[in-house]
Amino acid sequence: MLNAFPATFKLTAKSRGAFSFPIRAARIKFPARAETCVRPTVASCTLHIVASIFRRSHLPAVLLLSFFFGTTLVVSRFSLGQFHPFTYVALRLPIAAGLALLWTWLRYHRLPRGRSIWIHGSIVGLFATAAPMLTFVTALQYQSSGVTALFITLTPISAMIYAHFRLPDDRMTARKVIGALVSFAGVGLLLATGETGLGETHWEGFALVLFGVAANGFGIVHVRKYLSNAESLDITAVRLVAAALVAIPLAWIVDGFDLSRVQWTGVIAVIYAVLPGALFGFLLYSFLVVHFGPSKATQTEYLVPVVTVVIGAIFLHEQVSLIVIVGMATVFTGIAIATWRKSIPGRSQVRCR
Repeated sequence: MLNAFPATFKLTAKSRGAFSFPIRAARIKFPARAETCVRPTVASCTLHIVASIFRRSHLPAVLLLSFFFGTTLVVSRFSLGQFHPFTYVALRLPIAAGLALLWTWLRYHRLPRGRSIWIHGSIVGLFATAAPMLTFVTALQYQSSGVTALFITLTPISAMIYAHFRLPDDRMTARKVIGALVSFAGVGLLLATGETGLGETHWEGFALVLFGVAANGFGIVHVRKYLSNAESLDITAVRLVAAALVAIPLAWIVDGFDLSRVQWTGVIAVIYAVLPGALFGFLLYSFLVVHFGPSKATQTEYLVPVVTVVIGAIFLHEQVSLIVIVGMATVFTGIAIATWRKSIPGRSQVRCR
């Protein structure tokens, strides 16, 4: 769920360190120095200043992205008072799919095409989009958003296990096995104590979120195996369309698409989940991957649960026990061990070209 939109645009280096990304015929340019505003308007200078801040360090983008994704999970749990989980997801997915298709059209002047992209993209949409979103949001009925975010952090471990069996060049190593075992020990601590962050033990939530993590890991590996040469924006659009086509009939069957309890706060929650929680968040993730490299972008995996725990405790009065803190630290340690890569001297981060 946190990586549903891979990199969707390419940054191009210009003279004097400026960079830009195309939107149809227009080209928005961000000079390397904020003070070089061509038109000294408040809007243009503000844009230059913001661009300068995000260019100098990856930390502002990482912090903002973690805030987007973490608060979206809290907003989703808040929305369950007005929506059935399936209906809530079924409302989000078509809007996100429409925006992704629109962005594809503006970027490439076409819609996704090709048999492979639609077949394998739909499989990814089922396993890595529809299944995780439906199970994660449903699990929020039984456990806090912070505990749910902690379980979701196991997705890289899930993908690592699937990759061992499906990708010949990505086998498990001793370090990966140790990291996976340490991460599972952190989750096992929550399972053994029945800690849900709500004061009551509901095993349904644990089962749902673990199923979603397993499905998401399968989908991530499927992308690497069959769609490694496809345009990431095409994959995103197809997977969202496929997920919407699954979620909408399920919501109708399970809940009848009941919107009778929805108030204005619920409408705002859906809009927030679609815009900052999806479109803006995933575009910012793309910027991180392209401009600073994947290793910097994955730092959000450690911050999202922290943001979710804090925001959930403040606004939804979710419990933050010592068990949750110890479990979180253990899971983070395991992920760090499993995904650690030794830097190679002389090799720089991914740069704009």
